[in-house]
Amino acid sequence: MQDRNFDDLAAKFAAKIYASQKGAVRIAVIWRDLLECCAQRGVALQAENATSSPAQPLRVLELGGGLGQFSCRLAQLGHRVVYNDISAAMAEQAQQRAAAAGCLEAIQWRIGSYQQLVEAAHADAQQFDLVLCHAMIEWLAKPSQLVAQITPLLAPNGLLSLSYYNHHGWAYRNLMRGNFNLLSRPYQSHPGSLTPQHAFSFEQIVQWLHAAQLRVHRCSGIRVFSDYTREQRGGLQSAAATLEQELNYSLLEPYKWLGRYLHVVAERDPG
Repeated sequence: MQDRNFDDLAAKFAAKIYASQKGAVRIAVIWRDLLECCAQRGVALQAENATSSPAQPLRVLELGGGLGQFSCRLAQLGHRVVYNDISAAMAEQAQQRAAAAGCLEAIQWRIGSYQQLVEAAHADAQQFDLVLCHAMIEWLAKPSQLVAQITPLLAPNGLLSLSYYNHHGWAYRNLMRGNFNLLSRPYQSHPGSLTPQHAFSFEQIVQWLHAAQLRVHRCSGIRVFSDYTREQRGGLQSAAATLEQELNYSLLEPYKWLGRYLHVVAERDPG
């Protein structure tokens, strides 16, 4: 098994995920979490005046940056952003997005494996106030190594934003669809599909975070109900209403634990 490179599926990924309600929910939940978690630490991710830059620009690293939505948004807000992805095709789309948004030159583009970037950052003693790693860990050949490798890149007061494919969400969806045969054997993805190579429990992710001396600051569910519905009726016919309810229930027990993905914001454990 190798780290997944999306050169062959970049167009399909863009169409099926980020051109759909799925992508809108993912971006909205993660952005809400980032805004609120940074604010709780006295850091303004965006200035009150939309036309001005934040008082203290953050050093941001996005690993597995994909189509570059977060890199572009953060660069537009005046933060110092380093984008990384192993896929040249994904990076090309991200650069097109950045060029259209007028922030192409404001982003440092690092195309290649995240391991190469981490090694170079270690050598240069680089640290970041915010490290983003969204929907990437489940595509790695050795996912257990990721958190330990990137934790030294976090500044003392830095935050790690990590989203991952939720094993409980995968199991629940297959229960809803009657795919009981899939639940009776170890998790397995299908080559050539957008089904990740791995699915993780929250307990497994927390174990890796604790081993790296990080603790969970917040955990939210991503797509806690809209992925499970087959009939678009009532409020489900409204994208805005669906997004509002996804945001509402993404933080509520027990619903958040059924999200197709979970978003964890972690910080250094002072203990």
